[in-house]
Amino acid sequence: TNRIFITSKLATSKDLYIRNKNSPWITNIHSRGRAHLMRASHDAILTTSKTVLDDNPLLNCRINGLEKYSPVRFILDKNLDIPINSRIVKSSKKINTYVFYCLFKKKKLDQLKNHHVKTIKVKNEKNHIDFKEVIIFLRNKGIKRLLVETGITFNTFLLENSYINEFYHFYSDKLFDKRGFYSGKLLLHKMNKLRKKKKEIKINLFNDKLVKYLLK
Repeated sequence: TNRIFITSKLATSKDLYIRNKNSPWITNIHSRGRAHLMRASHDAILTTSKTVLDDNPLLNCRINGLEKYSPVRFILDKNLDIPINSRIVKSSKKINTYVFYCLFKKKKLDQLKNHHVKTIKVKNEKNHIDFKEVIIFLRNKGIKRLLVETGITFNTFLLENSYINEFYHFYSDKLFDKRGFYSGKLLLHKMNKLRKKKKEIKINLFNDKLVKYLLK
């Protein structure tokens, strides 16, 4: 897409939920390590303010010896909702972090600047950040490989608008049943209809599986 290769990933339970009421972890430590390795192999990582609010992620690489390859972090935050005390903001002095926004809030912008977060104002397109403008900015920054780590809603947008080149599904052996919420079933159904190729990646994740979808 505009000379940027976009990879996205999603972790689900065996019954395809992405949240568990009782535990923050869906997949095991081996799958999470593989995800950190993916971060190290991309130029940048993109997430949304909703993911920051829900998960408070760091989005860095935490594999010994590869920490310096943590990608540049970009956050889509239309209304500047991310908390100043979030881990991603507090660590922005060490890892380059950018926020795309639409709604001007001087106090919040000043706070982010004080934490070394760079902010970029973009157009509001149908009550959403204009993602085409985001792509142009990323391309001009020299980003060639972008990893997306976000939830079902934004992944669905990317899929339906043909932005994703490769999609990785980390698949736990756990059944969440009534403990699970936010089902990825519809997204993965659309993925299977649009994919060019699908294969299980044969690496040792013990009881977890990793499935790769080639979309473009």
